[in-house]
Amino acid sequence: MRVRAWLAAVAIFAVTVAASSGFSVAQTGGAFKVVGVPIDQTAESAAAARTLALAAGQQEAYRRLVRRLALLGDIGTAPAASPALLREIVSGIAVESEKTSSVRYLASLTVDFDPAAVRKRFLAAGLRWAETQSKPLVVLPVFRTQGTVQLWDRTNIWHQTWRDAPESDGLIRLIVPPGETSDLAAISPSQALSGDEARISVIAEQYGAGGALLLAATLSSEPGTGHVLAVSINRFSSAGSHRASTRSFAANPDTTVSELMTLAVNQVRRDIEEEWKFDNLLRFGEQQELVAVAPLSGLRALIRIKRLLQSVAEIRSFELISVTREEARFRLRYLGDPAQLEFALAQKDLALTQGAVDWRLALKGPG
Repeated sequence: MRVRAWLAAVAIFAVTVAASSGFSVAQTGGAFKVVGVPIDQTAESAAAARTLALAAGQQEAYRRLVRRLALLGDIGTAPAASPALLREIVSGIAVESEKTSSVRYLASLTVDFDPAAVRKRFLAAGLRWAETQSKPLVVLPVFRTQGTVQLWDRTNIWHQTWRDAPESDGLIRLIVPPGETSDLAAISPSQALSGDEARISVIAEQYGAGGALLLAATLSSEPGTGHVLAVSINRFSSAGSHRASTRSFAANPDTTVSELMTLAVNQVRRDIEEEWKFDNLLRFGEQQELVAVAPLSGLRALIRIKRLLQSVAEIRSFELISVTREEARFRLRYLGDPAQLEFALAQKDLALTQGAVDWRLALKGPG
């Protein structure tokens, strides 16, 4: 009876996989939800103000969506936020924190965009964009000043500037630890500065992050020339990859250290987002397929794999070729090359590796 139940469940699963062919992320829409858009309009009545506010809020949400997904240099080619466009691509809105007077309307707006409709318009406009959302990254803002190395110190103004920065609306969520006792125990300033991967992994795991961003800043100045902030940017991932770069930010004598650091934080975040988008651009001119074998611990693992595959932007479609109690064989049709697919899958806790014959697809964590 258990075997029959297993076979019946697998048959139902196979049908749902076949029915879900197409662009997989259309069913998830995580990158296509814009939250927390403030709206505030005044008109001859509260009802009229609300109508104006909702229209303006959807336009602003669309602009945020374009900035999130498209390369900054390509934003100018995105379709304009016309009422006709918004009617086509907005799939739903939600309103919170409403406040009204006789002539004014204020609220916070969340807008869901239809991924398929947005992609259609982006492709027609020749826009380049990415959809893959990164696992969160822990930010380690190390500040070197007057012969000392600071990280969790209350006097570390570099750390405080990162703490004060508004939350990013992009594809990468950055977590800046507050410097509590558990943070001090996880990693010290010297361990962070030396790139101690074991300790970096500890604090990343502590915050459920997929890696860390080590940002070592050094402030210098000369009379009459203003301050210079040199920032060493090192990105560590849970997969063991490491990427490094440096940036230098100069200010005129009238610019305060606080203003210079705020400028640096904003620019570093933009650079990180742009680098991520460029690495994960959807390459519609490159479409390939591969067969991957996934070990199974039960039907729950099979269902989880399906759900995760549906959330990967690079996967155009997939099908279940065969399944046993021990393993499932999938055919994946995807954009880009295998390395890009492997990277995108890793953000969803799926490890893709090349075997002697077929690729191997394994769940990370409990199945």
